[in-house]
Amino acid sequence: MKNQSFTPKIICHILLYILLFFCICCTEKIKEDNRFVAYQVNPEKQNIRLYWKNNKGEILKSLDHLKNDVQAKQEKLVFAMNGGMFEPDNSPKGLYIENSKITEKKIRYQFKGKYFKKI
Repeated sequence: MKNQSFTPKIICHILLYILLFFCICCTEKIKEDNRFVAYQVNPEKQNIRLYWKNNKGEILKSLDHLKNDVQAKQEKLVFAMNGGMFEPDNSPKGLYIENSKITEKKIRYQFKGKYFKKI
């Protein structure tokens, strides 16, 4: 009888199937749990945007400021959430792309454990 040990490829496939199973199960569970807000976007019908600064170049800093800025432009904000991590001065931590333009490029990070460490 041959030694039938699991290869890294087989283990990876098994883990991916388990992850997929839990993602499907958790999605349904989250929809039923009122502690979470789930919002599904159809990019063919809705506009997905990142916001950091207003038209004057001022950092928005909060969802309330974002809402006021969008309403001042006679636009409608349907859903908003924090989209990343920020430096103490409220600049994006890492790569930031808005309207197909790179506005911040701080991507010197090294992976250590669960988090990235700036080098």
